[in-house]
Amino acid sequence: MENQRKQLLKMIEEGRISAEEAFKLLEAMEREEKEAKQKEEKAVEVSPFVDEKAFQKEEPSRERDLKKKVFSFLDQTVKKIKDTDLDFNFGTSYDVNQIFQHSDMEVSSLDLDIANGNVTIEPWSQNEVRIECSAKVYKVNSQEEAKKLFSQETIFATEEGKIRFNVQNKGIKVKAHLFIPNVEYNEIILRTFNGPIVGKDLKIGNLKAKTANGSLSFENIRGEKGEFETVHGALSLQNISLNKCEGETINGAINLRGEARHVDLQTFNGSIEQYLIQPSQYVFLKSTAGSIKTFFAPGAFIDGSIRSNFGNLTCNLPNVHILEEKNEKIQKVLKFRSINSGESVTKIVAESRTGAIGLYEREV
Repeated sequence: MENQRKQLLKMIEEGRISAEEAFKLLEAMEREEKEAKQKEEKAVEVSPFVDEKAFQKEEPSRERDLKKKVFSFLDQTVKKIKDTDLDFNFGTSYDVNQIFQHSDMEVSSLDLDIANGNVTIEPWSQNEVRIECSAKVYKVNSQEEAKKLFSQETIFATEEGKIRFNVQNKGIKVKAHLFIPNVEYNEIILRTFNGPIVGKDLKIGNLKAKTANGSLSFENIRGEKGEFETVHGALSLQNISLNKCEGETINGAINLRGEARHVDLQTFNGSIEQYLIQPSQYVFLKSTAGSIKTFFAPGAFIDGSIRSNFGNLTCNLPNVHILEEKNEKIQKVLKFRSINSGESVTKIVAESRTGAIGLYEREV
């Protein structure tokens, strides 16, 4: 515990996290330590989070996965900084600029995986895939060595309608800008360990975007399914139209604006704000140390359940019937349903440990 406190102080001094973020992480560690001691001593005293088991029963696999990520966050962050702060660890670098392109095939899927760097993807009017790379190559002694190493460590391959681009050497920091034909794709997979991912104006079947340290920002996305995951960074989804949308971050806010029949958004340390322009079928929102706000389309029929341990609950929707309301010191619950609900009903479940939850009707 003492080592983790020192790590937090060091990260604040280096500007890696804010004092507020450090305070919330420290609270989480202290709660975990206290709960562990209570189990060892077989204390009779009730934990402040008396409904923890109930939450786990409702969603066991996602809860366990998120909890593991949360309490390994500090170790991951320190290791991440050590591994990827290249200017500090490796010294000087050489710049390498290279363009990869392919125009002899119809592309139906893309798979991009970069260990260290930024990714931007967007369509253009040309009938070819073009990847413009601006790279910094470390741990080499000359420009010629840098070009050679970048060429050796980069995979650009095509096979049966699929294009694959891969750079796994952490000593190479790549800024990749993808220009793709303006057509619909079966699948697009974007991964980077250290760096943000930005995408816009995409038509896809399935879109997967994942980074450990960086934000995810997508705009004008049309498709069947979108999966977005980051450990340290915000998630912004603007003007999206998906059948299914899943987003998860450990340390960052989530903002969604658009339409999706099935929504699943989770963050540990950050707020969630959602604007739905069309009725959804199912919405699940969860934040441990942040507030949740959802704005529904006017006239939407809602069947909802929201709960928080310490935050206020607000249901500012017209024509709803309150089915259950609990306002205790350590647990607040509100269940409700629209009066005279139609055939298309949006089911919403929202949970927060310390933050407030508010449901509102979106202004036209």
